[in-house]
Amino acid sequence: MHGADGFIKSARDALARGDWGAATRALRAALCCAPERVDGLYNLAVLLGRSSDFGGAEKWYRHALVGAPGHEGAA
Repeated sequence: MHGADGFIKSARDALARGDWGAATRALRAALCCAPERVDGLYNLAVLLGRSSDFGGAEKWYRHALVGAPGHEGAA
């Protein structure tokens, strides 16, 4: 599987293994292919926050909110 979908799958697989570094790299690659992928934006923000990169997390949360402002968790 190639493109954003493949990278998102790789990120999920890496998360299942507990490999946050690989998941972060895969999500960044997915967003290079498809920067509008709100699931990628949100999940990258979550990973950065868990890694104590709060500034990076805030940046990607903001991008996710722009992509899906009406999402029920966006308030």
